[in-house]
Amino acid sequence: MKVDIRVIAMRRSGSHALLNWLAGHYDDVWYFNDCRPADVPQRDRRHTDSLPCLPRIALAPNHSPAVLLRGFEDRKIGSDMYDVRGVIEALMAGAAAARAVPADIRDLAAMAERYAAAAAVDDRRLMLLENQALHRRIGEIADNPEASRYVEQGWELVFGLRNRFGFGAQRVAAITGEHRRLIEAIGRGERVRAARSVQEHCDGAKQDLLRQMEMAGL
Repeated sequence: MKVDIRVIAMRRSGSHALLNWLAGHYDDVWYFNDCRPADVPQRDRRHTDSLPCLPRIALAPNHSPAVLLRGFEDRKIGSDMYDVRGVIEALMAGAAAARAVPADIRDLAAMAERYAAAAAVDDRRLMLLENQALHRRIGEIADNPEASRYVEQGWELVFGLRNRFGFGAQRVAAITGEHRRLIEAIGRGERVRAARSVQEHCDGAKQDLLRQMEMAGL
């Protein structure tokens, strides 16, 4: 019987001890360390302690079951991630507002509606995928590959945290409105408003995540 478990290990989570134990008791254990999109992951079957970073698995919510290993710095990691994403995504939203054509706006509006439909039936997996698709599309319109590359690296952490801690009820409704206001600003070519909208979107996500983590006792 083969069991495929993907692990997202955060700083100070003690992942090395757990994964080394698994490697010592089972024959087919692989570590994909510090995975990033378009990178070739560094792999080691048994000697994780020799690797420079804790093992992380790029996770999409439609993949195999996942284990999120938490550490005592988790709240700061989540907060820092959304702070940095807010700055970079504001840059991309402003650029998208300057470059978008009507076909782009139609694409974004359709993605926002698909997110809203997933939220209406509380399909968390689909919500995450549609949200990712919308943000990726804004990055494509902005045409800043370096900014997009950084944002792309953070998706596995977003998926892992949200799969573990979920969303507050009010946050789900707020995201739908934030998407629509952001798309409206991009469609009107309002760069400052678009940047401010996505910054507020990231700030709202951060505050909701911190509340969800606090409710979970973290």
